[in-house]
Amino acid sequence: MGDHKVIGRDKLPPQIVKAFSTMQAGQVSGVIQIESAYTIVRLNAHTPAKKQSLEEVKSDLKVELQKEKYEKLRSGLAKQLRAKAKIEVG
Repeated sequence: MGDHKVIGRDKLPPQIVKAFSTMQAGQVSGVIQIESAYTIVRLNAHTPAKKQSLEEVKSDLKVELQKEKYEKLRSGLAKQLRAKAKIEVG
């Protein structure tokens, strides 16, 4: 729900890509069926693909990698704690 950041067409279901291909920026689609669910989408803008320099994406990559590392560490710690946990019902 709500506005989302730019999403590549390879990450969208084919039904959404097909709907977007015929829409103009600002238009709202009709009801679209995706498997057993239904959705309505609005196209904010078509953004052409482009190459970006490392300097343009460096800070975003750093944040993304930090989040990924944090999640991996958190998950590992949770797994260790569950393995060592001793629960007694009495």
